Amino acid sequence: MYTRVSTINTGAQGIDAAIHDFKEVTLPQVRDFSGFERATLLVSREKGMVRLLAYWDSREALDKFAEAMDGLRDEFVEKIGNAMIVSVETFEVALDEVSPSAIF
Repeated sequence: MYTRVSTINTGAQGIDAAIHDFKEVTLPQVRDFSGFERATLLVSREKGMVRLLAYWDSREALDKFAEAMDGLRDEFVEKIGNAMIVSVETFEVALDEVSPSAIF
């Protein structure tokens, strides 16, 4: 599994807009891509930053949709206003464990 991690400076005032847009606009579009596994949105209200993590079942799937994801990320940043992309990185997921009590 692979993940693309985008770090975006939204400012403290942009956090709620980032959460809303990611949940309502960006995530529904990404779900349609073949190979998409899941996504995580991390926020730091203190730092005014968000991290978007999109998980893919293979490097090929991630690479196939990289251009589309770049466009979605750019749209996401534009909608928040005064936001800035700090970094975009790709990682292979070496370990991803879920607690047995978290499985429903």
